[in-house]
Amino acid sequence: MQKLGLFRIIFGRFTSQGVKAVGTMSIYSVDKKITQDIVTVKFNAETGFQIITDLYFPKEIGQLLHDYFKKEQITYQNMSELIDKI
Repeated sequence: MQKLGLFRIIFGRFTSQGVKAVGTMSIYSVDKKITQDIVTVKFNAETGFQIITDLYFPKEIGQLLHDYFKKEQITYQNMSELIDKI
């Protein structure tokens, strides 16, 4: 994600909602600001919890991620495939 310009991560609240594959995440929302996009994801931690996490990207990258992944889980493999396509 750093190759796409990720410059800040803020971990938020934990939820005990069932965890899917550890280390994956799904996009919950995209907040488009003037100079950046804040992508809120549900990160599946190895602790068995989901962590609501804010990922800060340059403008337009958040929408790109949202459009590419839609409701699909983000994994290392499919993120690498996106980076290779860009």
